[in-house]
Amino acid sequence: MQDFSAPLPPADLLVNSSPLGMVGNPAYAPDLSALPGSATVYDIVYAPLETALLAAARARGLDCIDGLEMLIGQAALAFDIFFDAQPPREADAELRERLLAPA
Repeated sequence: MQDFSAPLPPADLLVNSSPLGMVGNPAYAPDLSALPGSATVYDIVYAPLETALLAAARARGLDCIDGLEMLIGQAALAFDIFFDAQPPREADAELRERLLAPA
């Protein structure tokens, strides 16, 4: 198993593209102190939407992108493949609101 406790290098972008942090998996919460204040943290996990990684990044005041961005992006690519047409990306914000609305 990979050791995720190793210190991070100073980077402008940190992307968690692993299942760590997803429901049923251990959290991914590395020490973010090496990241500059201008860094962006992108966690593609969408269940839960607010992961330990994003919570730690927000606590440091870093820019954050959650997994719903990836999910909507994948949906746009699937739309293009299935319908051979560009999806209405100007509706992404509305789609996000609908996905976050209580059932």
